[in-house]
Amino acid sequence: MKRITIVIVLLAGLCSCSGFLEKIPTTSVNPDTYLKNEEEAYSLMWAIYNNFYDGNKMAPYMIDMMTDNVYTSNPSLGVNEFAAGTQNPLSVWTEHKWTTDFRAIARANYLLRKLPGCDKIDEKTSLAIAAETRFLRAWFYYDLVIFYGRVPLLNEETPLQDMPREEIGKVLDQIKEDIAFAIENLSNKTDPERASVGAAYGLRLRVAQYENDHQTVIDCANAIEAMGYRLYDSYKDLFLEIGHDAPANKEIIFKIPYEK
Repeated sequence: MKRITIVIVLLAGLCSCSGFLEKIPTTSVNPDTYLKNEEEAYSLMWAIYNNFYDGNKMAPYMIDMMTDNVYTSNPSLGVNEFAAGTQNPLSVWTEHKWTTDFRAIARANYLLRKLPGCDKIDEKTSLAIAAETRFLRAWFYYDLVIFYGRVPLLNEETPLQDMPREEIGKVLDQIKEDIAFAIENLSNKTDPERASVGAAYGLRLRVAQYENDHQTVIDCANAIEAMGYRLYDSYKDLFLEIGHDAPANKEIIFKIPYEK
């Protein structure tokens, strides 16, 4: 008897709620209607920046340990395999880096795709948001290239499924186009935690180093110096908190403030 009673109650509940179940919750983001104004555009851009921090205090240390900069023999951290040369596509931090970078790129592509159709954002603001977003897309793509080599090439007009790995040269071409757009349309902000013309020139310089394009390296370095950036006079303080003060330290162009 108890089982019969329970079934009847459930059916009654489903009948009375059928209309509700067909509605999109008001607290959920609907991709078809999101990005209606400047506030939502900046909110999405902050979500791209958030991939630098990733909510993991150990992430910057782990990323360093995946390079020649740092070594750890502690197997519990999951990165000692990089020093041993035994890492593979299923390694925890290999997959973590791939997922984080492409999540940032996907958010950037969504914003760039939706931005032109948002008539509540004025043209000047829209251009500035697009420039900052394209800088971020270039940053995360460069991070992928130097670690993985060939990767799928996605932009705001690309299908999202079954994309093959593209030739590195074509990926670099998109990176350089994004950086050129950023240099032309970004302001030279004083906040080092935001993309700026200086940061875009710095990223362009790194891409040129990767390509052994020595003249572009020199040109970018001259442009950066002309903006007032200088080498910090205390190498030791660069590793201390006192050396992280951007107004005093003219060497800082773009920084990521991880939690202590």
